[in-house]
Amino acid sequence: MSLGHFMTLFAWYIIQTVVSHTSVDASTVYNVAMNLNMFFFFIAGASGRSASAICSNMIGRDDLKSVRETYKFFVRMSIFVGFLIAIPLILFPEWIINALSMLPDDISHLYPQIKIALSLVCIAITFETLFQSTFGVLISGGDVRYGIIVDVTCLWLIVATPAVCLYYSNMLHSVVIVFICMVLRASTAFACVYRRYKSMKWYHKLV
Repeated sequence: MSLGHFMTLFAWYIIQTVVSHTSVDASTVYNVAMNLNMFFFFIAGASGRSASAICSNMIGRDDLKSVRETYKFFVRMSIFVGFLIAIPLILFPEWIINALSMLPDDISHLYPQIKIALSLVCIAITFETLFQSTFGVLISGGDVRYGIIVDVTCLWLIVATPAVCLYYSNMLHSVVIVFICMVLRASTAFACVYRRYKSMKWYHKLV
């Protein structure tokens, strides 16, 4: 898990570096949206740890039915969280833009890109919460390596590598493409761990 966290942080460092060298406007949009992404990311991380802790106790009792019911609850909660986040990020982005108006520099020309980026952040966080919740269930069964490999691989292949390639080919004209890749990465990672969950291979790691 430590190696996985290192590879994840290194990937985000590469992405940040690429965007910051693209243009000031791209860096501004990226930082605004990513700061809010990190602000809401704690929900996804907490969901994963909670699912792991709760399901571990149920696996200790060999109560697979309760594990499945708990997982369904976390799925519903993840979708509900997505709707809550959508209120400020998608439905009322003006709240955030008004706060940004207090910045010394005029970034009004970036508002359309910021609105799109915030919408994509909302979708990405929803899928990230679904991924972390599912990964937490896998961890409770002792299946840690699979989720880490999926997380790191999706981040590098779907976000980091395309961003670097677009930058060096002078095609990274808008940072919105990075957030589209983030949505694809989170949804793909969730699809992979959900398939693992349905296969029940994770459950036989310890039981």
